[in-house]
Amino acid sequence: MRRGQRWLCGLLLSALVAACETDHAALEKKPGGAGGAAGSGGDSGGAGGMPTQIGGGAGGQTGGHADDEPPGSNVFTILNGVVDAPRVVLCFAKAGADGSMVPFGDPVTDKPFEYGSNLVLQGIAGAKFDADTLQPLIIAGELDRIAGLGCEEAVARAQDEEALAIDENAHAAEAAEAGAANDAGAPGANSAGGHTAGSSAGTSGDGGAGGAFPVELPSRLRLRELPAIPAGTLSAGRSILYVATGCMGGFGYDGPSSAEYCGEGYTEQAPTLSAMLVSLSRRTMVGAAGIQFLHASLATPQVDLSSRPPLPSQDTGITLASGARPGQLLPHSANLSHPASEFGVTRLYELAILGDGTVLTAQPWTAALARGGVSALTDGVTNAVVLLGPRADHTSPTNLWNPSLITVIPVEGQ
Repeated sequence: MRRGQRWLCGLLLSALVAACETDHAALEKKPGGAGGAAGSGGDSGGAGGMPTQIGGGAGGQTGGHADDEPPGSNVFTILNGVVDAPRVVLCFAKAGADGSMVPFGDPVTDKPFEYGSNLVLQGIAGAKFDADTLQPLIIAGELDRIAGLGCEEAVARAQDEEALAIDENAHAAEAAEAGAANDAGAPGANSAGGHTAGSSAGTSGDGGAGGAFPVELPSRLRLRELPAIPAGTLSAGRSILYVATGCMGGFGYDGPSSAEYCGEGYTEQAPTLSAMLVSLSRRTMVGAAGIQFLHASLATPQVDLSSRPPLPSQDTGITLASGARPGQLLPHSANLSHPASEFGVTRLYELAILGDGTVLTAQPWTAALARGGVSALTDGVTNAVVLLGPRADHTSPTNLWNPSLITVIPVEGQ
């Protein structure tokens, strides 16, 4: 079977390929494939602070707000919030003459891109921000299998690995179905009392119910496309933050509580991998530490953000943002209401995420700052606080999922 025939989705068996063919048809190793840039975004959403949320297995939406601050230098920051991979290799593709997305160049980082890490790119070798539509690509799994490869070769190897996993699981399903049929035809067998393994593969979101395979063989590499960034987006004189969020999915990446990690509607065959693209506020003021809050957890409902002392103190601290929904950046322009000293960083204050008045997670400012590469809160400087990962109260990693994290992203180019 030729690669072009096998690589239709990277997640599903042939009976289920139609469910995700549209998401993946835009990526081809060579020009000539179907599709174009995914999720152009950029529509003005007016007041409300909704960023451009582009693409995504959960039916991502477009939004955005008019950036009414004067333009400055071009800064592009990528933040890895992918929930079901501890690290990824990050590559880029760009639109070819026929609209297909073509991988180019080398992986962006020398080492794998860790969950919760951010990367500031002043440029991408081989690409022009003002002229090229760019699509980030991520590869997860046994990353030593693509060590030293350029992006085109790494993508090809990941495609082959996922095609192999599709074939292996198809053969396993056929064998299970044949075995079930033989059992049903055996003397004394109750054909109405069981189910044929694999007959309803892909319908289960709870890691076992609904006819999922008795054993699934995960692919050794998983390749996914993140939503494309339209030409000119990164050359408009803004500090752009692009957050990868949700789950990549794939054989074996499911469980009873998967929606609490990956977002509503997730199954291993219906990934929620998406991205949020925001233009960060560069407003500053002497005597104030500027703050914005981006809610980038698909599995966490509406929340508030505050800075408060740790338990057993009952002090509610300072509210920094209220009523933030997934995909929302608040406030519209940086909050300049407090000097850095009031946030209590040196007094071990915490960043607290609250839902309906209950603290879901509280993480030390010092840890969040270090995670984002910020040395300290400083008056006259603005930063963005970002909530990543699964539902905010899931603060410990599991075999499949990363934990909820809070990080602080410096607003570059101030």
